[in-house]
Amino acid sequence: MLTLKMKKVRPGAIIPKRATSGSAGLALCACTENEVVLKAGERPVIPTGRAIAIAHNATAAVVYA
Repeated sequence: MLTLKMKKVRPGAIIPKRATSGSAGLALCACTENEVVLKAGERPVIPTGRAIAIAHNATAAVVYA
């Protein structure tokens, strides 16, 4: 299992944990001061409030639905 180094860079940021031992990944949580409402076709940048270090030989993917 890959170990990720993470740290909070904003107050209120949530450091995720795996939901189960068989979880394939971690959920990203938004770290915003106000509610974010997306309009159809909009693609805003939404901060997570954390920094993640990825090893030079590792791969990261962000999947959304």
